[in-house]
Amino acid sequence: MSLEGDAYRRIFAGAFRERGLSEREIAGRFLVVTDHGSPLHDFARQCGYRIGLTDPYLPGHFGALSAYGLVPAVLAGADADRLLEEAASLVPSLSKDEDNPGLLLGAILGGCAQQGPGGIARDKVVLSEAAGTGALSAWISQLLAVGTGKRGRGILAFEPPGVRGDFPDVHGVALNPRSAATEDADTSVWAPLGAQFLLWEYAAAVSGWLLGVNPFEAGSTVVQEAEDDAATLLRTAGTGPLAADPPVYVEDDIEVHADFPWPPGADLFTVLGGLAGAVPEGGYLSVVTYLSGDFSGRYLAPSFARASGRPVVYGPGPAYPHATGPIHKDGPGNGAFLVITGEPTPGDALAAHPIPGRPYGLAKLRLARALGEVRALRNRGLPVLRLHLRNPVEGAGRLTEAVRAVAGAGRRP
Repeated sequence: MSLEGDAYRRIFAGAFRERGLSEREIAGRFLVVTDHGSPLHDFARQCGYRIGLTDPYLPGHFGALSAYGLVPAVLAGADADRLLEEAASLVPSLSKDEDNPGLLLGAILGGCAQQGPGGIARDKVVLSEAAGTGALSAWISQLLAVGTGKRGRGILAFEPPGVRGDFPDVHGVALNPRSAATEDADTSVWAPLGAQFLLWEYAAAVSGWLLGVNPFEAGSTVVQEAEDDAATLLRTAGTGPLAADPPVYVEDDIEVHADFPWPPGADLFTVLGGLAGAVPEGGYLSVVTYLSGDFSGRYLAPSFARASGRPVVYGPGPAYPHATGPIHKDGPGNGAFLVITGEPTPGDALAAHPIPGRPYGLAKLRLARALGEVRALRNRGLPVLRLHLRNPVEGAGRLTEAVRAVAGAGRRP
């Protein structure tokens, strides 16, 4: 069980106890979806939780149409029968040797991700949906990242950062005929949601095979090391502060943490410009936020794309390790990373919430997770800049100004 999963399990169980429920009643309110004989299965049995068993040979990232995906979908009100019917309608086409949409899509993705003319590998896929959506893109990104991101290879899929630019190593895919990007897309994929799930899982398997990786096997221990490191930080700290590296310097209550030297007198503008310049040719910049409140690093993506001349990927920190995190640490290794952490904002009850049975709360867990990810990336030799906002509200505004200035041809904020 992940650190986050265990934390929320403890919080919900504690809330039920506060309302007078017995341990048996509490156990009946938990449903664990896992495969038979797994450590999670044994744990759930010991706790008396309800259990939904899955195919032990089916990894979770290929489980959208299995109990992994359908059980929470049904609990959220989705029509599982409709999803399965939509998927079933595609099966005859996926059984063909010719005119097979899954085989075609997988061949496009896997073929483009290999070096083509001029030695350019189009191993990045920008996914465009209709305005106001994005959930399907997020799922596809995780599927491809976990399925193909291993042994120095992989396909990185992401939503457009606001400006796509003319990137020869990026393949555009439109997922909805109403998307404004459909005309400019290299590939258009449209089908009902259930069919999309099956189509993309098929394509991910094909593309992984073309890249020479097994899309169904787990990645290397590099991915698990980040969570193990976070757990060690929490265990060592106890009730005290986490053991984080001291900042290189502090500007306007923004701590700058980096493991590589900056020129004397460097300021935030210089540091951010240096990070934009550290993105390798054929690489990308990843912006990850571990923050309270409404600030989203997504708003920084367009400016960073202009400043670096490279694609920019955004991910919210709590979900990042389980989504596209594997490809960043175990994939081609051509990314540069901006990790933004911060103190809890005033009134953020969720971040301040204690975790029953643990000497820390959610805010401390979130920071430990960020530090574990930063160390894993640095151990891979990747350029990482961590900015810690002592005052997240003012710091977010200052950071946004600095990033826009970097994108504005050297105009300082």
